[in-house]
Amino acid sequence: MKSLLILGAGGFGRMVAETAQALGMKGCILDDAVKDEAVIGMCCDYEIRHKEYPVAVAAFGNNKMRLYWTDKLRRKKGMEVPAIVHPSAVVSPSA
Repeated sequence: MKSLLILGAGGFGRMVAETAQALGMKGCILDDAVKDEAVIGMCCDYEIRHKEYPVAVAAFGNNKMRLYWTDKLRRKKGMEVPAIVHPSAVVSPSA
C-alpha cells in the first residue's frame, strides 16, 4: 500500500485522507496545530520524512496556505505531489 503524506489535519485534510484510503493509499497527517493520534508530526517534518513518504499533498482549507505548501513540496527533489481524485467522482460531459 502506497503511503501519502497529508499536510493539514482539518476537515479538508481528513477528506483527503478518506479519498486516499479509497484509492488504496495510506494517509499519514502532519499538522502544526492539531494534536491527536492521526497526526504524526508538524508540517515542516515533511523534510525528514521524505524518504519514508515520497508522495505528499497540502490539504489546507486556506487557499494561500495550500499554495504555499504545495510549492514547497514541489521544490523538494524527489517529492511527488499528485492530484487526489475520489474514485466515485463524476464530471459532467458538458463541463
